[in-house]
Amino acid sequence: MQIAVEKPEDRRETERHIISLEAKARRPNGGAFAAITITDISVGGFQTLGLEPFSPGADVLIYLPGIAPRKATVVWQRNGRTGSQFDEPLHIAVVDHLARQFR
Repeated sequence: MQIAVEKPEDRRETERHIISLEAKARRPNGGAFAAITITDISVGGFQTLGLEPFSPGADVLIYLPGIAPRKATVVWQRNGRTGSQFDEPLHIAVVDHLARQFR
């Protein structure tokens, strides 16, 4: 399992895992789905490619395989990447499973 190396300026409080997971996202009130690629994940959040329709501060539903959609908030965007924080943290067992399945 590959784990991202953290820089001192990173504000993450939990271990993140490098993955490649094709998923979907949309606004909590409905609307069109956006295709995304999750590139890293932790119990607290995730980084994606392809979440441009959602600006920082926006709420988003993320559809992960095998679990109910998870609500998150977009925190930052730069260079085609987006960082989001789950409203309710994922269980560590779910993160470990996704990290093993989609590394």
